[in-house]
Amino acid sequence: MEQNGRYVRVRYIMEYGLLNVLLLYGMLQEYFVLVELVPEEKNGLYMTALLITAVCAALSSYAVPVQYAVGIPILCAAVLTLCIPAGVMRGMAGMVNALIRWWNIRFEDAVRLLPAEPASGAESLDFALVWICLNSAWCWYLIQKHRQKQAGILLTVLILTGAVLGRCSVLACVFLIVYKLVCMNLQSRRTITVRSGVWIAGAGMILLVLAALTGETTVPQITLMKNQCAVWLEQLRYGADTLPEGDLRKSVSMEASEGTALRVTSGERKDLYLRGFVGACYENGRWTPLKRAAFGGEQTGQVRWLKKQEFCSADQYAAYQSAGGVAAGNPITVDNIGADREYVYLPYSADRPEQNGIDQKRDGGFRSTGLFGERSYSCMEYAGNLPPELLTLDAWTEDPDNEEQLKFLQKERVYAAFVRENYLRVDRELEPWIQMLFFDGEELSGQSICAVTTVIRKKLETMVSYNSKIASLPEHIDPILWFLQESREGNAALYASAAVQAFRVCGIPARYVEGYVLRGQMMEPDSRKPVELGTEAAHAWAEVYMDGIGWVPIDVTPGYYYDTYALMELLKASRGITKTAAVQESVQDGIPVLDDENSGHPSTEPEPEIVEHHYIRWVVLWISLAVLSAAAAEIIRALRLLYGWYRIRHAKDQERAERLCAGVLNGLQAAGIDAQPGWKTEETEQQLMQTMPGFSEGEYQQVSRIIMKFAYGKQLPEPWEEGVLLRFLDRLYSQAHQLSWRQKLRFRYHG
Repeated sequence: MEQNGRYVRVRYIMEYGLLNVLLLYGMLQEYFVLVELVPEEKNGLYMTALLITAVCAALSSYAVPVQYAVGIPILCAAVLTLCIPAGVMRGMAGMVNALIRWWNIRFEDAVRLLPAEPASGAESLDFALVWICLNSAWCWYLIQKHRQKQAGILLTVLILTGAVLGRCSVLACVFLIVYKLVCMNLQSRRTITVRSGVWIAGAGMILLVLAALTGETTVPQITLMKNQCAVWLEQLRYGADTLPEGDLRKSVSMEASEGTALRVTSGERKDLYLRGFVGACYENGRWTPLKRAAFGGEQTGQVRWLKKQEFCSADQYAAYQSAGGVAAGNPITVDNIGADREYVYLPYSADRPEQNGIDQKRDGGFRSTGLFGERSYSCMEYAGNLPPELLTLDAWTEDPDNEEQLKFLQKERVYAAFVRENYLRVDRELEPWIQMLFFDGEELSGQSICAVTTVIRKKLETMVSYNSKIASLPEHIDPILWFLQESREGNAALYASAAVQAFRVCGIPARYVEGYVLRGQMMEPDSRKPVELGTEAAHAWAEVYMDGIGWVPIDVTPGYYYDTYALMELLKASRGITKTAAVQESVQDGIPVLDDENSGHPSTEPEPEIVEHHYIRWVVLWISLAVLSAAAAEIIRALRLLYGWYRIRHAKDQERAERLCAGVLNGLQAAGIDAQPGWKTEETEQQLMQTMPGFSEGEYQQVSRIIMKFAYGKQLPEPWEEGVLLRFLDRLYSQAHQLSWRQKLRFRYHG
């Protein structure tokens, strides 16, 4: 018998060792992907993990408690830390910095590294040894305690971390899958069932696909598949339109399809540039939004201060007009029919819409935060009839009259510094060509925006011609260079892109914008009908930053702007704007009367964060609700228990007996035991002993007789019998930890 028991124990130890090695080798595979080590160091860590597992197994085979078996690796980790503390700490800082670097690369962020010297290979190995010793001890402890699921959580978390950072190891996923298979086989002591096999196969396929999509190596086919899946998901959520979203090579189909994109209702008859996609960075023929790194690093303080001051660049012009005392604006309503619903198409002069599901993203325009985007939104806009390039600052910007104007100017100056830091970068390949083709050595730095705009328009008129239906753009050359040097013709996206680069060369912050253009002549003054914009209204233009005023649209595409003579005439003319019938009928004394008494002022709602944190808000909200609900449930339970025990001890004999008997029966029912006084007491007792092994035979039968005497014989329990009931209740509550989690919840809050 002793030899047979020894054999069984050795077999168990070998199984535990196999599970431990699978976990440790999986962790090492993911660790090597996150922290790069030379092959010799990797082999040493493999041998260390195997050696520590062998030591723990040898100690456990002699019936040593698990606490002593894991003492050896913990002691090794402590000795290493005490002998070489500087190396271990620098190695740990090096690992954290490696994670931060992968995060910055994956998400184009600028999270600061820890202020530590770069870790050498030896220092990285020092920390890796301590790390593997502690992991070995922890995994062995959990496996010995038959907590195999908890032991696998550490490797799962490590794999998910790698997936988030784009450094997921396929081998680590394979080790985790094999670990799950071995666990299920050892626990059942039989062949794996079809159901469990299908479950493991499905989970394994998900892990392997995750590793392939977020692995450390780049496979062109997988990258293409990821991009296609992302596009498909975006189209499923928000729909699709013809705007290329910054990809100039896709701009050839910008006006190719038919159908209604937007339905716009405006109270005034004038041109409206409805902003959608905003591009700040240009690379390889594609505009992309401002990188997340722009909001970190040295800019962190500015961004935090602007966010605290509730500054929003998307409605800066409306805030500027509000600070200047503008009394009323132009109400507009936009219904999204066939455009991309992620974007909220509004002019530069609009204030923040009233809907809650609209936010600003990465210093661009307003975006929808809803799952399927926004289909309709309304707001006020405050633009006059002058082209934006002719705008001039009001006098109060030089000498503010009140505190609101002073605060606006303070916030604007901080944001203007942020703009100059991020919107003046010119593509290195394009810069000399832009300088030569547009300015021919002429220095225009310090010139007004209107003057530079005039120069750019004249140069484009002489160099290129407008063609909205170009066939295609070549892959071997930059699209802007191809447009300016070879083809000499292009669409609005190419015109706008060239203009943005030219503005930046002159030191004027500029960015690329796509959206839809509503021309004033499309609206009828005596009509209430909204204007439908088809895909032919899809357009691209440049936006430049005017100090104080904000981002304003500048169009250089022929047919979309006035010539120099017309601009001068507009500047001399009055600024009156033709009202549509919807507004004319509600005018009193020349001032529009709007339904909302506050609609003539910019929205005073808090400005959305510059970086995207709306999902974090929901997570924090639900976590807070869950914590508060749990706390409230615990407080109510504690009060109920205190009140119950108080009534039992201070009630009269009859009431005390009723409460004691009811408490016993309710507690058994809550624990999942169907207890009826005098009914199948032996079977009920067996069920109680199986559910709560702490009870001994005969305890329930004694309690049942006391309850029967009171319930059926109307005899009050003797003092010693009350003591039996109280002890049974105490035992019942003390044994509740052996119940399942569902039974625990029911027993805790309903028992």
